[in-house]
Amino acid sequence: MIKPQKVVAYAAKDGIRLDNLMSDGFDEGHGRLVRRRYFAFPLPEELHNHALSGIKSCIAVERIVQEGKGEPKTSHFSYYITNHPASDPKLADYVRQHWEIESYHWLLDVYFNDDRDKKYEENSAENFAQIKRLPLNLVYP
Repeated sequence: MIKPQKVVAYAAKDGIRLDNLMSDGFDEGHGRLVRRRYFAFPLPEELHNHALSGIKSCIAVERIVQEGKGEPKTSHFSYYITNHPASDPKLADYVRQHWEIESYHWLLDVYFNDDRDKKYEENSAENFAQIKRLPLNLVYP
């Protein structure tokens, strides 16, 4: 039996090539320089009959970070699977939007202890969630 995770891992390793480079950009902020390179490539056909059957492609994001002038650079890869084709020009945007949402949820957890906050009365969970998001929406529109 084929383990889908291993197939994806091997495909990701083989897919990080310049011919799969779809985006390359720099960000400067918070005292550091970040280069992000996005590689997108289709996943092998053998995954189509497994639990990952809806997955069409993989995105590998290389982040090269220099914390300050003269500081050493560090490199890190993150991998994402998606049901979008590897040729979709918006894949890099989807990854960035994902991290905007993750950042927002991190703020909710750090400042409002959101992950540990349990409400069990009828609509209380939804009501409190709206109340907690109000100040964040004012600060981070």
